[in-house]
Amino acid sequence: MAGHIKETDTLTCFASKEAPPQYYPIIPAMAMEPVAVQWKDNTHYEKELTNTKKEAMEVAEKAKKLVLETVPTLKEEQVVAAFSVDVVGPAKAICQKVDNPDNKIDIVVMGTRGLGLIRRMVLGSVSNEVLHSVEGKPFLVVH
Repeated sequence: MAGHIKETDTLTCFASKEAPPQYYPIIPAMAMEPVAVQWKDNTHYEKELTNTKKEAMEVAEKAKKLVLETVPTLKEEQVVAAFSVDVVGPAKAICQKVDNPDNKIDIVVMGTRGLGLIRRMVLGSVSNEVLHSVEGKPFLVVH
């Protein structure tokens, strides 16, 4: 792979996290269904959102560092760390980024946590969802 990278190529390390909920469920006494209640003030939500953005950027920066260590022919300015925090969730955010023709993405490379079949069914798999949603792009999942 390193031999095919040109100096004009850019590699984007993209991390996506789901935004924290603006509402939280409570079950009032004598009620059968949870009720969605907004936070008392917006400061708690803003704090959670800020923390989530910080976590996403840290993941993207770690990926950038790993790429630069793994592929020594890349220059730092060729590797970009980017992140998003969306209510749509990581898989849909990644698919939207990949499907956007302005991004000019040639290949999608993702990692996997290596969950077993049962855990993957219960927790879901971002890489699996992206793999089955993105069409027309080479796709590599690394374990």
